[in-house]
Amino acid sequence: MLAIIRKEIQSSLSSFSLMLAIAVFFLLIGLMLWFFPNTSIPDNKFSTLQSLFDIAPWLFLFIIPALTMRSIAEEKAMGTLDILKTKPISTMAIVCGKFIAIMLLIVLILAISQIYTYSVYQLGFPKGNMDLGGTLGSYIGWLWLAGCFTAIGIFASAKAASQMIAFLLAAGLCFLLYAGPSFIATLPIFVGRLDYTIAWLGIQAHYEALSRGAITGSDLFYFLGIILVFLVASATVIRNEGMRIRSNLVFLRTYKPLYIGGLCLILSCFNLFSIDLTEDKRFTIAKETKELLRSVDDIIYVTVLMDGKFPAAFTRLKKSTLEKLKGFNQVNKKIQFNLEDPLEGDIATVNSNQESLKQQGIQPTKLTVYNGKEQEQKIIYPYAIFHFGERQIPVNLLEGQDPNASEDEILNRSVALLEYKFGNAIQKLRMNKNPVIAFTKGHGELTSLQTADLERTLRPVYSTGRIILDSVVQISKEIDILVVAKPQLPFTTRDNFLMDQYLMHGGKIIWTIDPLFVNTDTVNASNRLKKDFLPLPYALNLEELFFKYGWRIQSNIVLDYACSGVPLLMGYSGSTPQFDLKPWYYHPLVTSTSNHPIVHNLDRIGLYYPATIDTVKTKLPIHRTILLTTSDHSRTQMSPSPVNFEIVRQPLQPEQFNREKQTVGMLLEGRFTSAFENRLSTEFNQALTQIGATFMPISEPTKMIVYSDGDLMANSIGPRGEPRPLGYNPYEQRTYPSNKNLMLNSIEYLLDDHQMMQARNKDVKLRLLDTAALRTNGGVWRWLNVCLPIVLILCIAWVFGFWRKQRYATS
Repeated sequence: MLAIIRKEIQSSLSSFSLMLAIAVFFLLIGLMLWFFPNTSIPDNKFSTLQSLFDIAPWLFLFIIPALTMRSIAEEKAMGTLDILKTKPISTMAIVCGKFIAIMLLIVLILAISQIYTYSVYQLGFPKGNMDLGGTLGSYIGWLWLAGCFTAIGIFASAKAASQMIAFLLAAGLCFLLYAGPSFIATLPIFVGRLDYTIAWLGIQAHYEALSRGAITGSDLFYFLGIILVFLVASATVIRNEGMRIRSNLVFLRTYKPLYIGGLCLILSCFNLFSIDLTEDKRFTIAKETKELLRSVDDIIYVTVLMDGKFPAAFTRLKKSTLEKLKGFNQVNKKIQFNLEDPLEGDIATVNSNQESLKQQGIQPTKLTVYNGKEQEQKIIYPYAIFHFGERQIPVNLLEGQDPNASEDEILNRSVALLEYKFGNAIQKLRMNKNPVIAFTKGHGELTSLQTADLERTLRPVYSTGRIILDSVVQISKEIDILVVAKPQLPFTTRDNFLMDQYLMHGGKIIWTIDPLFVNTDTVNASNRLKKDFLPLPYALNLEELFFKYGWRIQSNIVLDYACSGVPLLMGYSGSTPQFDLKPWYYHPLVTSTSNHPIVHNLDRIGLYYPATIDTVKTKLPIHRTILLTTSDHSRTQMSPSPVNFEIVRQPLQPEQFNREKQTVGMLLEGRFTSAFENRLSTEFNQALTQIGATFMPISEPTKMIVYSDGDLMANSIGPRGEPRPLGYNPYEQRTYPSNKNLMLNSIEYLLDDHQMMQARNKDVKLRLLDTAALRTNGGVWRWLNVCLPIVLILCIAWVFGFWRKQRYATS
């Protein structure tokens, strides 16, 4: 067999036409990767070779049949096959020798292609910002695909009477087995029924899974089975050529490699193991998500509204979405999906689709793209709609637009959150009842209009409403979360008792508390009267509750050098007032360095006059997690101290904000001590007896969240009385979408049964190319990657030819 391998390699390297075909192969790949706009690595902006692995199968359809067409057909034409069959070597060994020799040539091609890996590695920003593990996995997929095509090509060469027929037969078989099943699966008759099974039969589905960098047992056994089956078929054709079909069948029934190949194909039906070679483990589904997916017992159908062509970054979002859904489908086949373009069809159809999506709260995103001649506006719907029975939930795939973040950063964050968003949607769809979120009322809390945007977002899954504590004898256990949003009037002792016992029975509470009465409009009104405004404390009568639960809010205001702005009148131009946006240090823009799922991956959050949250020692251990803090450049202002705009007329320096980070958001988990322990009045005891309840001095394990900004849940009101988006800053006329995401995450964390929030902690590293280096030396890199592989392969052919000539000339 070694002699056959040596002979095949020498024959291939000596063939001018074959080496020229390989050079053309590299020319096509080089042009596609570095010049053609739709597949060009520089145009796609990301430091990845995914374009190479996407186009390689289609080029393999021609180059591998060219490599294999000579393997057996030439032996038959020259009469050397009969001589080989007389030698003490089995036909399977002959076939394996041919196969190994061709695979060594493919390994040579793969080694030369490492020029592309080196180039992308050097062009990464920063240099080396490339997922080498994922690239290795993709090359493994490339090798298995090449092995599969090689086995098919050898079989075609064994069956064909000439090399040309062998080439055409191999190319046709490879194409049919690669793309045929995937195409058939898209036919309407199979979609939603047998589409996955039919696609699984083809090579394309398995190669695409491997080319991402995720190695699964199912894909490896599939490729091994296909290779063995075709190698056995080739050996059978060679051994029994000219014999009757019956003799061939008798031979196959006793041929062990065929049974091994069949066993591999059977094993490919089961995913026995999975290895995610990507550095950020982006194809590894969290344990909690898998448990949720396995519990799905009925079809959940997902419609992804991103069919069509998009700019590179959005194409990555589309591919990542489909990859994530494929991963879900591998865990549970009841998760099914398809692609749709809501903007496809005639004008009436498109308008109808857009109106229907608008009714579901799905708003389009406008992009400015370059079509090769000019800039144009493009509308897309980056959404996936999850359907379960008659219920459906739209999922926005695109994270909120942070004005200080690049498009690539936003989209990368969006990719990182796909698993969490999809799992969360599935979890919500399968809820037996809608969780109830009740806002307290009667103490000057935020009105339903002020929380309209948040409640509108919650209502597809949650039931929301108001509860007046004075009108109930007990807060129902049916209420899953109690929200106390910016109270301004005192709570009675009875109110406190009701909330206390609700917490003791396992209830969960979100507090958004303002300790001081102050807002920018009031400060501005005082400024117009040339007066200072003095923020005074609210008398809420909640301090004892907070103290018992392990925290308190200081009567102060936290100022931060990182802040939003307010427009100040700087003068007039004629009769037109001139405003200038000045930093308003009382409106901090806070972020979190915590990896807690409530705040992980959130952008800046806009606050208004927050206060400092302190911790207090408790009877029982309470686990506290700081969710939000101000920056390192902070300061505090105690009450009563005046607030006016003089602080911004002469901008302050960062050194003047010399306080450490101030806590403005905190999560508390554990068993809490009742604020009424050892002081339960007779009146309250009788009230409990009348409703058949007992006093609980120690709570069940539960959670609460506190934010020292009462306006965190409040949306501003437009001039026509309409609620604006939560997070909209009317002074800057800018929306901070993470304000709403923070509230939604807080609610979801408190209710999370499957602990899906842990999926928020997954990070996907942003891997971009160095655009400056491409602008400076882009032409050099492009031509280097086109020309160098061709030069190398031709040099190898010349060196081998020279060595062979010298060797035989000497002998």
